[in-house]
Amino acid sequence: MNRLQKAIQKSGIPVSVTHSDETKTGLAVIYPVRYMQKSSGDISHTSEGHSDSGKFMIFSEKALLETADYGDIISDGTNQYMLLWADTYSCKFGSYSKACMKIFTNGSVVS
Repeated sequence: MNRLQKAIQKSGIPVSVTHSDETKTGLAVIYPVRYMQKSSGDISHTSEGHSDSGKFMIFSEKALLETADYGDIISDGTNQYMLLWADTYSCKFGSYSKACMKIFTNGSVVS
């Protein structure tokens, strides 16, 4: 098992990804998207970020998201997210998938 798989297994939570009629399950790390405020055309480096209106990132083992497409549903048992985009990466520490999602609230995507 490579370093990335170990990190995802240690820090991840159970998720399911529904693509067409297929549902895959696995472990993933989910966190809110952060951005820095701009100040006078320059980036202001602050210790805190700001949530970007319901957008979240997910890191998982490559197999969990490799067939996922825009609009697929990802669930962590408490929240549901709509997949916006997904990419797969390989490096010396292993392969993984990274994706951006938008959270659902009361059956609709947060804008």
